[in-house]
This record gives sequence, C-alpha cells and structure tokens, in this order.
Amino acid sequence: AESVLLGLLKYWPVTHSRKEVMFLNELEDVLEVTQQPEFDLVARALFLRLGKCIGSAHFQVSERALLLFNNECFVQMMLDSDVQVVPLIANGLRTAGEHWNENVVALSENVKELLWDVVPGEVVEKELWERTRRKRLDENEGGSRGGSQRRIQCEMMWNSVLWTSSE
Repeated sequence: AESVLLGLLKYWPVTHSRKEVMFLNELEDVLEVTQQPEFDLVARALFLRLGKCIGSAHFQVSERALLLFNNECFVQMMLDSDVQVVPLIANGLRTAGEHWNENVVALSENVKELLWDVVPGEVVEKELWERTRRKRLDENEGGSRGGSQRRIQCEMMWNSVLWTSSE
C-alpha cells in the first residue's frame, strides 16, 4: 500500500479537477487497506497534498478532500500517526472557510471542530477555542446578525493556528 500511496502522490493531477477527485476516491480506497506503519511513512506528504486539495478553488476537489475526514479508518490512522496534522492543512482549511461554495465552508468548519475534538491542544489554545465556541452559541441564539462576528472570531482562531504553524 505504501508504494501505491507514494505513486498516487507522485503522479497527482494538479491541473485536472475531475482527475483530482478520482485520485481522492482512489486514495480513500487505498487508505482503507493500509496498515498504520505504511501510513506513517507517507503521512506528511499525504497531509500536505490534502491541504492543497482542501484549499482548491474547485468545489468538488475541496469537498471530496474534506469528506475524507468523515472516514473513521482515516481519522483513526491520523490520530495514531506521529505527524502533526493541523499545521500541514491549516492554510487549506482557511481557504476553504472562505470558499464560494457553502457546502465546502460547512465541511471545513466540521473538520476544524473534529481536529480540535480529537487533537486537543496541538496548535490552538483551548481558551481561544472555547471563547470562539461560546460566541458562536450566543450568536446562534441571537439570530442572523451574528454571522459576520462569528466569521471574524473563526478567522482570528485560524490566524493563530497559521501563525503558530509558521514558527
């Protein structure tokens, strides 16, 4: 599986969206049969590529990359890996959070929450995350006028992630 994963990453079709979606589908299938030691060998390159796909302007590529995080097998291997995931995909998640497609924005928010829930304290300070979460809950109770404030708070949180990951 390691050689297949490395081959997929080596020949990734960066300029052809449909093929990128196809490669993401194949990647998920290969990851289903990959053992943890093989995954660990390609994890860094894999998450760098996923970060680029998540930040893609093409909504199907971004959406498909974000949907990988719904795969329990993939998430478990990510957790068992020694690779720090958040710094590798933070730029892509930030870009996806500003995407024109609402579904991509929602999926990116779900992935951010998943990463915080399963990888607590890796990059983002817990207090900042909790403040953002509380404000989001308050805004949801307060109506639709809080949407821009929520976006600002989330942007501040992920800017701190980007700042921390660039050090």
